[in-house]
Order: sequence, then C-alpha cells, then structure tokens
Amino acid sequence: MNYTDIFTAVDPSQWANDAKFEKEFTAVPHSAYEWERAYMSFVRAGDVQGARQYMEQLAESGVAVQVGNLSSDDLIQNKFLAVSMMAVITRVAIRNGADELTAYQISDAYLQYLAKAKNVDEFSVKLFQAVEALIQLVHDAKEAAEHNAYYLRCREYIGKNLGQKITVSDLAELCGLTPNYLSYVFKKASGKTVTEYILDQRIQLAKQLLLREEHTSAEIAFFLGFTSQSYFISCFKKTEGMTPRAWKLRQTKGAGVELYPE
Repeated sequence: MNYTDIFTAVDPSQWANDAKFEKEFTAVPHSAYEWERAYMSFVRAGDVQGARQYMEQLAESGVAVQVGNLSSDDLIQNKFLAVSMMAVITRVAIRNGADELTAYQISDAYLQYLAKAKNVDEFSVKLFQAVEALIQLVHDAKEAAEHNAYYLRCREYIGKNLGQKITVSDLAELCGLTPNYLSYVFKKASGKTVTEYILDQRIQLAKQLLLREEHTSAEIAFFLGFTSQSYFISCFKKTEGMTPRAWKLRQTKGAGVELYPE
C-alpha cells in the first residue's frame, strides 16, 4: 500500500483568497497535526501493530491528511514529507527509549536511500518499513525496562532470603506473573535462570563467610539453605573449580600453595 496517497498537499495561497477558508479549514477531518498526534501515540507506546493498523484504516477510509504544499513536483513534495516524518518519528522514538545510535542509523540509511529514489511508491513503502523499525526499538526498550524492573524486585528478595528456600513460584507471586513468564523475564534481564542466579549468590556469600574463622563449611551450608554439607561442597566445587577448603586456603596462604582435597 502506498501510504503517501493518504496525504494531500494544500496550497495556503489559495486559502488566503478563499472567503470560505476559515469555515473549510476548521472542518478538515484529518489535519496533519491531528494525524501526527494520533500516530505518535503508537510510536511512544512502541506499538508496531497499532501503527500499521491505523495507517491501513486511514487509507481504507479514503480521508486524506492535508499537509502543506512544499513543491509543485509530486516526487519532491513526497520526499519533503518523508524527510519530515522520519525526523519527527526518530526524535520521538529516542525520547521514548529507543537506542539513539540505532535509531539514527535507521534514519540515516533511509534518508540516503531517499536521496536517490525516483519512485514515490517504492520510497513510501520503505519509509514505513523504517518507521516500524524505529517503533520496534521503542517496544524493545520498554520490554527491557519492564523485565529489568521485575528482575530488580526478584534480586532484592533473593538477597534478603538467601538462607531460605526460594522457588520460582515464590518470585512469580511476588511479581504478579506466571512462573513460566517470570523465568523468561529473569533470564532475559540477568542472563541466568533463577536457579543459577540463586546458587551464584549463595556461593558468593559463602566465599565471604569462609574468610571468617568462626564459620565452618557445615555451618555455612546450613545457614545458606543447602540440604547438606556435601551438597554445598559439590556446588561450590562446580562453580569455583575447587572445594571450599581449597578456596579458603588459596585466599589465606596464596595461590602458590599446594592444595589438597578435603
């Protein structure tokens, strides 16, 4: 679909000599500003599908969006329109979370193509492909921020409850999500599964406790919620490549000391 057909150039000099200008101008059903406000709501929301449907419905309605007449040449008029749209949408996308570098790369690539384009139909289609790519950047940024918020909430809870049994269901209930979606969100934000993250945090705390003379491996295992001392040792060795005792010896005596198995 050639979306540029939606936009109709209006020559203001003709309006100035038209006695009915004021009445007809206020009766325009879709001014450029009205269209821009509506379309930008989809950009700000990162709603690619909504933006696409809005343009399709507008095109099917047969109602034109009236814009300024910047050139008597149809090709140049539409190029001016494309440049204006790309500039505005790029700025709105960046203000609403789109990665600035990527957004400008998309915009620059389109404008370079536009400079050489000879066909309105082709560059209008590519225009909205570029615009949808910008909207998708906003969507991805909002999704990442949402995921990060859930992750931070889970991380805080885990940090305060490392000695307790923590399940995905507990965290999902905390965030108001299903366990499967919470697992997806957590992995997306942290790069680790919930189980991997909890184990990593317990091992990191165990390393701090090992450096205190008053704590034995058995006490640390119990304090951090491991089912047994042997399981704690097994998890520690899998993570650090050595037993807790060997790790502590290396930290207190130096890396060059001969290490013995427990």
